[in-house]
Amino acid sequence: ILGCLSKEGKSIDELVTVGRCLNSRLGTFGVCFKPCTLPGSSEPMFRLDKNNIEFGLGVHGEAGISTVQMTSLKDIVEKMLKKIMACLMLKDKSNVVVVVNNLGSLSQMEMLVISREVRLQIEAMKINVDRLYSGTLFTSINMKGFQISILNITDKEHWLCYLDEETEAFAWPGKRISHAIEKSTLVEYIEADNSVTVVEGMILNEKQGEVFRKSLHAISIALIKECETLNQLDTVVGDGDCGTTMRHFAEGILQELQKFPIRLVASTLAMLSKLAESLMGGTSGAIFSLMLMGAAKDCDTWESCWLAGIEMIQKYSKAKVGDRTLLDALIPAYKGFVTHLKENGAHSWPIALKIAYERAKQGCEATKNMIARAGRASYVEQSKITDVDPGAYAIVIVLRTLVKGLVPEDHQCLD
Repeated sequence: ILGCLSKEGKSIDELVTVGRCLNSRLGTFGVCFKPCTLPGSSEPMFRLDKNNIEFGLGVHGEAGISTVQMTSLKDIVEKMLKKIMACLMLKDKSNVVVVVNNLGSLSQMEMLVISREVRLQIEAMKINVDRLYSGTLFTSINMKGFQISILNITDKEHWLCYLDEETEAFAWPGKRISHAIEKSTLVEYIEADNSVTVVEGMILNEKQGEVFRKSLHAISIALIKECETLNQLDTVVGDGDCGTTMRHFAEGILQELQKFPIRLVASTLAMLSKLAESLMGGTSGAIFSLMLMGAAKDCDTWESCWLAGIEMIQKYSKAKVGDRTLLDALIPAYKGFVTHLKENGAHSWPIALKIAYERAKQGCEATKNMIARAGRASYVEQSKITDVDPGAYAIVIVLRTLVKGLVPEDHQCLD
C-alpha cells in the first residue's frame, strides 16, 4: 500500500501518516511446530518437543510467549484469531484483508488447508474477508510454522486498489489470488429436507432399524481401528491415505448417525453416499459414493442393494474381478451370499453372511498375486506389490464386523 502511494508521489509525511494508520489496524500472530536452525549451526534456536507448539512468536527465530500442547488446526486457528481480534476489536460486517504467511517449511497443501480454516472461522464471526493471500512472504529460514495477519479496511476499502496493483516483489501473491472471495455455502446434507433425493425401497420395522443403526456404528468403529493398517496397505499402491479417508467417513457416520431416517433404507444409503462424497475425497470417496448411491436406487432387498452398488462401480470405473480392486472381494462375497439364499431360503441368511465374509477374505487374499489393471496400483511396478489391495481389505473389515454383530456365535468361527 505504501509502495503504491509512494509511486503516486505522496510525501514522506503522508506515507508516515498512512503507515501509522495501517499499523493501528493490523494484527499479526504466529505459531510454530518446529524451530529454525541458523546457517552454520547444528542446533535449533530453541527447544520444542514434537508434541508441543510454540505460541505467539516473531519472525526472527526467537521463542514465543508460551509453549502449548499440540492440538487440532481448528483449535490453533481459533486461539490465534482470538488474540488478533482482541487487538483489532472488529465488529459484525467489518471488512478485512488476511495474509497467511508460511514461516519457512510448511508445504503448499498445508498452507491451503490452514488458509481455508482461517477464512471459514473469520466468516463465521460475520466478518467480510475481501482479500486472502496465502504464501511464503517472510520466513524464519526453515521454521515450520505460520502467521496470520489481519488488516481492518472498514471505511478504507480504497486500499484494495493498491493491494491489487502490479508489483515486482516476487514473494507477493498479487493478482494470482488477490480477488474478492466468493462466500462459501456450507451445505448440511443431513438436516436439509431437500438435500437427498427421496427414493423408494425397504422400510424397516423399529427393531430392524435399530439393528441397522448398530451395524453402521460397529462398522464405523472397525474402520477407525483399522486406519493405520489400511494406510500401510495403500503406501505402495496409492497415496498412503486409504485408512485416513475411511476414518473420515466413519467419523462422519458416527457424528450424524442419530439423524439418519434409519428405517428408510434407501434414504439412509443416499445420505451415506453424500457423506462419502463430502468427507472422503479422492478416488475412494468417488467409488464409495457411487456404490452407496447405486444401492439406494435399487433397494427392494438387501441383495438388490448389493448388486446395484456393484453395477454402479463397474459402470463408471470399468473395473472387473481380477483387476485388483475392492471388487475382487465385493463380487465373490455377493455371489456367495445370494447363491446360499437361493439354495437354502431367506431364513439361512446368517450362514449366507458368513459365506460372504469367507469369499471376500479369499478374494482379498488373491489380490496379492494379481496384476493391477485399475486405479493407481496399475502404474506401480508389479514386483513392489506384495500385499493385499486396501479397498478389498476394507470390504473384508465391513463383512467381518457384520458377521460378528449379526451371526450367532456358534456359526461364526472367525479367524
